[in-house]
Amino acid sequence: MRLQEQLLGEHQEVTLEIIRFFLSPITDQKLHQKIKQICLDPEKPNHDFFLNSGGLTKRDFICYWGQIKNLGTPSHIPDLVIDLLVENNLIRRFPIGSFLGANFEERYGFDATININFVHQLYINNLVFNYILGFDYIIQKYRKSVFKIEVINSEGYLSLGTGFLCHKQDIIITNKHIVENHSINQIYDEENNIIDFDADRIKLSKKDDIALIWLKNKLSIEGIMPSFDLKILNQVITMGYPRIPTSKESCLVVHLGEINSTIENFQGNKLFLISTRTSPGSSGSPILDKSGRFVGIVSENLFEEHSFKEKGITPYHAGIPASLISQFLSSRD
Repeated sequence: MRLQEQLLGEHQEVTLEIIRFFLSPITDQKLHQKIKQICLDPEKPNHDFFLNSGGLTKRDFICYWGQIKNLGTPSHIPDLVIDLLVENNLIRRFPIGSFLGANFEERYGFDATININFVHQLYINNLVFNYILGFDYIIQKYRKSVFKIEVINSEGYLSLGTGFLCHKQDIIITNKHIVENHSINQIYDEENNIIDFDADRIKLSKKDDIALIWLKNKLSIEGIMPSFDLKILNQVITMGYPRIPTSKESCLVVHLGEINSTIENFQGNKLFLISTRTSPGSSGSPILDKSGRFVGIVSENLFEEHSFKEKGITPYHAGIPASLISQFLSSRD
């Protein structure tokens, strides 16, 4: 947490500028041209070649920052941010001397090992911080965007499910089985503030276990974007409100796991399996990847009671892919 506090607290402005600076050769050509104009030193051998080829240095950034802000920069912050960008494979560190005539300092740029399209998507969607700071940061960023949905069933009993704020910021995504044939009593955030929703605008999927709940007003908090990248063994987290025995009240529970498989059930529904634990109340939880986007939504436990009792076979935990949710968001059904 101390690293996050350093980067996002008193040094947030310079941190963002470091990211923009080193990613500019592939994300912002106009900015890259400005950097070349500011940083070019005719007295340095081949400096124009290095700048044009995207090989930028820490010294280049300090020069650029001093020119645009007329300020110095804490010496450790560029090193911290550069290291995070390199460790997460968003830029490449070129060894000293790997550029012709560059035998005096390390340069950073892009080569075939970098997924340029992925980096560009992170950048334009403001997800670079998510990716380099990891799940601790993602949890704090989106915990206010995950909600408790309190419903009254046909027998008059209260039960809980989970939902989360769509990137459109006026729609909650959840499961159909949470709200179908039930009456929504209230929707709460983590601090038990009531979220105003439109009871007349609830949309249920005809095929998949998906429901959309419209809010009366857009919320001024971060919505969660979709990702369609379901790679086996990619790490994910779930964030939801499962029922906890003996707990005084429901609280946000986070589980870490990975994607294990993709399947199709007997009804023709496409699902994927995750290793994160789920239980009643977890339904509707977002399944988030390392970029902080949802790859799916927790749906159900695939479970045969006789198999558990007779053979001890435990349930598989299933999610609905974000691709199906995105299609439903765009449909007019």
